[in-house]
Amino acid sequence: MRRPGRHSPHSDQEGTVHAARPTWVPPTVLLVLVASALVVRSQFSGTPVEVATVSRGDLAVELVTTGVVEAKVTDTGFQLPGRLTAVYVDEGDRVEAGQVLAELAATDLKAAVDQAAAAVAAADAKQVGAAEGAAMARESTSAQFREARAVLSAGRADQQKLERGARTEELKQAEAATVQAEAAVVGARAQLQGAQTAEELQRSLSDAQAARAQAELKAARAQRAKLAAGARPQELQAARAAVRDAEARQTQAKRDWERAQQLFAQGAVPAQVRDGAETAHEITAAGVSAAREQLKLLEAGTRQEDREAALAQVQAAEALVSEAEAGKQQEQLRRQEAATAAAQVKRAEAALEQARQALALVRAGARREDRTAAAAQVSRADAGVDAAKAAQRQRAIAGTEKQAAAALSAQAAAALEAAQAQYEKTRLRAPFAGTVARKHRELGDSVAPGMPVFTLVDSRRMWVVAEVDDEDLGKIAAGQEVAVTSEAYPGESVPGTVVSIGPLAQDKEELLSTTKIVRVRVEVGDPDRKLKPGLEVDLEGKLVVKRGAVLAPNNGIVRHRQKKYAFVVNGRRVQKRELKLGPDSYERTVVVEGLSPGEIVVTVGKEALKEGSRIKIVTRGDSTK
Repeated sequence: MRRPGRHSPHSDQEGTVHAARPTWVPPTVLLVLVASALVVRSQFSGTPVEVATVSRGDLAVELVTTGVVEAKVTDTGFQLPGRLTAVYVDEGDRVEAGQVLAELAATDLKAAVDQAAAAVAAADAKQVGAAEGAAMARESTSAQFREARAVLSAGRADQQKLERGARTEELKQAEAATVQAEAAVVGARAQLQGAQTAEELQRSLSDAQAARAQAELKAARAQRAKLAAGARPQELQAARAAVRDAEARQTQAKRDWERAQQLFAQGAVPAQVRDGAETAHEITAAGVSAAREQLKLLEAGTRQEDREAALAQVQAAEALVSEAEAGKQQEQLRRQEAATAAAQVKRAEAALEQARQALALVRAGARREDRTAAAAQVSRADAGVDAAKAAQRQRAIAGTEKQAAAALSAQAAAALEAAQAQYEKTRLRAPFAGTVARKHRELGDSVAPGMPVFTLVDSRRMWVVAEVDDEDLGKIAAGQEVAVTSEAYPGESVPGTVVSIGPLAQDKEELLSTTKIVRVRVEVGDPDRKLKPGLEVDLEGKLVVKRGAVLAPNNGIVRHRQKKYAFVVNGRRVQKRELKLGPDSYERTVVVEGLSPGEIVVTVGKEALKEGSRIKIVTRGDSTK
């Protein structure tokens, strides 16, 4: 029963009862309530985290970089200008060191070699003749001097015998002197025959040498006149045609290159096609330069050094003519030696006659006229000694001529060696064993000194030059094994070994890059020779930088300013521990101080932690993975 005068808050004046209205709560209040609930929950249940176990093991760092295959590549060309008359190899051919690859026209140089060889032969013959003449003069003069002294002694002995009369022993001596004189006659006649033979030989050599010298002088003067005349009109026309042909090839190559650039930009052709067109354009440009240079050489006429070389050949031929004239003098000397030998025969015969007369006198007894004759014989013997001394002086002259002939022979040999060296320059030889990568000239083309004719590659030994960032230098060491791969051979690799690390850090050739790089050389073993010089390759390798180290996962380490620390699990809470670190890899870091193997560190969720925070482990990992 309702009390009068009082009203229920949920009833109207008539006593009707109404339902209660819902209370409105602001959103900020709700957020505060939810956050408070989460804080209370985390305090009791902990922050969800992922953890991993610290381990002990070896730290291996991985290196991944790129490099370019290189090999010994050399452009070979001639040292002399000329026209290719022989080409023995083609692109792709294997060649050995020293193998002749091509030859130039070398008619004039070959003639110079032949002339020099003839000069050597003539000089050698002259040297032999001079040596023989000196030997004969030495032997003949020595024998002549001994014989003259003997005749003088014998004459004086005979004179003394005549003065004191003949005795039995004197008779025997006279008979012995006669025998000796007869032997002297035989020896003198033998020397005369040898001198006459030497004279005849010298005459033949002198005539042949003079004929050769005149022929060589004539050829040298003709060559000099040819060089003075300059290039023929046909050669100039051919050179101008070569320039026009080279310019036409360059124009076409330029069009092909521009077209390849357009197609590459449209994605219609690969980069290799574009690069090949560019290379062809560069080669034709070089061909234009070479053809123009050859035309300039022909229009300019004979070079000063060619004229000087021709003049030198003329002078050398004139020297040979002079040598031939000297040979005539040698012939005169041989004639004099023959005359001397003939005179010696006469003296020996005269001595024999005197010895016989002396023997007859001894047998017959001394007469006044005999004593007079003996005195005359002694006088003649004295004259013979004087003649022998003069012959000795002549022998000294022959020795001087021998030395001069030896000097001429050495000079001729040096000239031959120089001519052969110049002729050898017309033969292009391989500087090393390898493969002909490119042939720049064809048979009949004209070449200038230093112009490339072939490009040789030594594909038996190749290497890779890689650019390693300075921050990755700790990941590579000499002797380290790496794998070399190329997009050209997917799924295949060849072994490589780091052989050297450059001593200099250089700026990386990239726009706005501040990175330093170091060049590393890697020797590769490619028995199939699939890798080609200039090919870009990838290199991968591992290097153990620390053995038996304490290893922690990289995502378990917090780096803040200059400090490094980790949250170590201690029951259901964490301990914030400062660390001292060593080298690291992509996944793990060496811990020098602060952690021990077997301890657990937080890897995920550490951002919300602090010293003593309560945690809830949701995933456990392992730092060895």
